[in-house]
Amino acid sequence: EIPLRLVGSEMCIRDSGEEYERQLTANDLHLLIFEKDQLKEEVTNLQLLGTEGSANRILYGITSKTYDENVDIVVLANLKGCEVSFDSNSYIGKSKEEIYQSLKYSFDKFEKENGIPMWGTLSLPQIKSSVTADINLYRAVAKIGITVNEGNGLDNFTLTSVRAYFSNTEGYCTPINVTAKELENQEILYPSVPSTSEQRDITSPLSFEGLSGNAVSYTHLRAHET
Repeated sequence: EIPLRLVGSEMCIRDSGEEYERQLTANDLHLLIFEKDQLKEEVTNLQLLGTEGSANRILYGITSKTYDENVDIVVLANLKGCEVSFDSNSYIGKSKEEIYQSLKYSFDKFEKENGIPMWGTLSLPQIKSSVTADINLYRAVAKIGITVNEGNGLDNFTLTSVRAYFSNTEGYCTPINVTAKELENQEILYPSVPSTSEQRDITSPLSFEGLSGNAVSYTHLRAHET
């Protein structure tokens, strides 16, 4: 049994955002260990340390055994919040892509207050003694900024609602084919869209009501939408 301590240096890519964008709960986190692209175990009894809502958290767990060869660590967060079930026992021996392809969520079931689905990964040469490593978590939902007059606002004008047309109905909780260069640059360039996803008809756009202001408003869409 080897202690594994992961330090989250950036809970959300580029900016830490609002507190709910950094929301993590210990009972909705999964720490997976892959060896030769096969899931070997999910580390259980995780402890999430640090201040709630902070952009820097510590995830602590203990592996069931040592690993003499290179392993990939994957962290999944906030799957329950978008009603995605995950039972690692049914995934043992499967590849990352096989698992990622199964982690789809419906935007209709996504509520940002329940936590935004996130994913992160890192590689370790081995796990033979206590390990401390940094990991970045990436949102599976994009943050879209809407500005009025380049953020300066206009007199006698208030932004009250935003509509998004032709948005996708489904998204992945993880990117499917992310490259090492993208992880190095901390920027995932190309979205992954499930083949089962459809686009909303022009008569039924996503609508974000109850906004108030004349400068900047933020809403959230899947990273696969434009």
